[in-house]
Amino acid sequence: MDVSDIRYLQIIYVIMNETNSERETLSHYEFRQLILDSLERCGFAVRIYDEGVFLYTVDHKVLIYFPEFDKNYAVGKAFLHYALTHCVLPIHIGYVIPNKTGACIIRIELPDLYT
Repeated sequence: MDVSDIRYLQIIYVIMNETNSERETLSHYEFRQLILDSLERCGFAVRIYDEGVFLYTVDHKVLIYFPEFDKNYAVGKAFLHYALTHCVLPIHIGYVIPNKTGACIIRIELPDLYT
C-alpha cells in the first residue's frame, strides 16, 4: 500500500505546534475548524464523512477523527479503527487528533487485504 501522507502530517503538526499556547483556550469546534480550514487552505479537499461524530475525509484518502475533549486515546483509537473497517470509501489510513496541550496525533493504518 502506498502511504504518502507525510504532507498531511507535516501540516497538522505545524498547525498544532504554532498554536500550542492558544489551543487550551479553543473550544472543540474552534480547534477542529482550525485544523480543517488550514488543510483546505493548503489545497486539500476536506469533506464531512459523519458530522455527528466529527469524522472527516481529506482528499478521499484519509479519515480524520476529532474526539471530544474528555475522551481518552483508547476510545478514540477504537472508534477510528471501527470507522476504517466500516468505511464505504477505499480508505486505509486514519488519524485521531485530540485537542490536548501536547501535539498528539494517533495514526492507524489497516492492513492491505488484497496483497
